[in-house]
Amino acid sequence: MERNFLIIIPVIVIILLRLYPFSLCFRPLNTLIHEFSHAFIALILGDKVKEIKINNDFSGSCTTVSKNKFKQLLVSLSGYVIPAFLGYIIIRYLYSQINYYLFYILIVINLLALILYIRSSFGIVWTLCFTTFNILVVYLPLFSEYQTYILYIYACILLLENLSTTLELLKINISSSKKAGDSYNIQKNTHIPAIISTLFFLAFSVFMVYLSFIQISNRL
Repeated sequence: MERNFLIIIPVIVIILLRLYPFSLCFRPLNTLIHEFSHAFIALILGDKVKEIKINNDFSGSCTTVSKNKFKQLLVSLSGYVIPAFLGYIIIRYLYSQINYYLFYILIVINLLALILYIRSSFGIVWTLCFTTFNILVVYLPLFSEYQTYILYIYACILLLENLSTTLELLKINISSSKKAGDSYNIQKNTHIPAIISTLFFLAFSVFMVYLSFIQISNRL
């Protein structure tokens, strides 16, 4: 991958994430991984997943059923932790064979979410388009030389959008912790103030961005 590309792409991603209508194409990726992370951890823990919603305002929700507070805590933690960690992992192994299989992982995630859980109209359309694109990237020779670039873009979206949403969550906490989504759910289950879990999400996101920056710097 060209040195200039490693530098320019994060800047372009930051702009496109906030520029309509490009944001409609890019920002739902983080929402999908965020909500599917909740579902994935819930399923691993033996809980039931009822539905996933991905909305055109880039918000989302994952409805799970569990009576165990510790399981609920793990499910709530996963939404911000897994996307940031996945973004770092993609960059960490950007030039390895592992990243090639990430396309298949994304395709499977999309298909499972689409068939079993996604119920919102925008979520269905976006996930279907994103799945189709990734299938084309894997199977069309036209995309073979661009796969590393595409994965790098995905990683930047996950890292930067996750950081942005944790900052937004911090802002929401300051005005009303009851509107703080996962942080408020953690507060209800553990009595840990929502602001504490929000600061943890933010710190973890910043740390993943930092580690990713170190990886990129080493390749410049």
